[in-house]
Amino acid sequence: EEDVSDFVQCMSCSFVYADPFIAGTNYFYSLAYHSNASYYEWKWEYQVTYDDIESFIKKNNSQKINLLEVGAGNGAFIKKISPRFIPKEKVMCIEFSDYGRKEILKYGINCISEDLKNINTNKFSIKFDIICMFQVLEHLDRLHVVFENLNKLSNEEALLYIAVPNNKHREFYDEHRSYFDIPPTHISRWNIESFKVLGERYGWIVLNHASQPEKGLKKLRQFMFNRYYHFKKISSRIDKINLPIFNKLLKLTTFAIFFAIYFYSIMKLIFGDFGTSQWICLKKH
Repeated sequence: EEDVSDFVQCMSCSFVYADPFIAGTNYFYSLAYHSNASYYEWKWEYQVTYDDIESFIKKNNSQKINLLEVGAGNGAFIKKISPRFIPKEKVMCIEFSDYGRKEILKYGINCISEDLKNINTNKFSIKFDIICMFQVLEHLDRLHVVFENLNKLSNEEALLYIAVPNNKHREFYDEHRSYFDIPPTHISRWNIESFKVLGERYGWIVLNHASQPEKGLKKLRQFMFNRYYHFKKISSRIDKINLPIFNKLLKLTTFAIFFAIYFYSIMKLIFGDFGTSQWICLKKH
């Protein structure tokens, strides 16, 4: 029997999840993220969170704030936050990747390789005022356990920053038969309504939500190259041509044809809310 999965949408909260709803293992992610090439140095959601934390720090004593980053990668975000806003000894990271964990430890911040769903929260002598999860939630199953543990790890009125792929961006590309969410890597899709329902269930309220703003030219470029390589019979033949000028001319001609064919979709993409990521800030209450 062939191994297959599908995405199912909840009609009550519009949450979309893979069926079967099973996440990748620790071993899977240790292989997927094994070098610096797997990580971004800085991303839009980092900057939005950085700005929000800076504002929060100005109103509070940074010496009393504890921060946890789940899925910290190679520490790109946390290296900007600590020690500038929060002392290193007040920060903890969780990261599966052996490479990423070593980079964070080398920087002088405590980092453990644990699964948030199976973590022993009793081992923690402190609770956290800020928790960050960038491009992590869409990888996780057993969400009830995830949020039960987040509640155990967080102080009252803690802030939870989450970034996930923009569901509108994913739906747009689905319509064009390009699938970015493939289990067991990405097993869920989120929007503002599903975040509100999740928050209400586990004691968090939505403070802010934003979609990544991207320039129309960037979105156009991404889409045109996506179309070009989607039609492999065309792109593979063009790419094999060793005459640079002729190769470039054929590519430009192909792009022009695609532009005409997908004109309506391109206008929808350029002027719509189809940035790559979405960001949300929740507060525990």
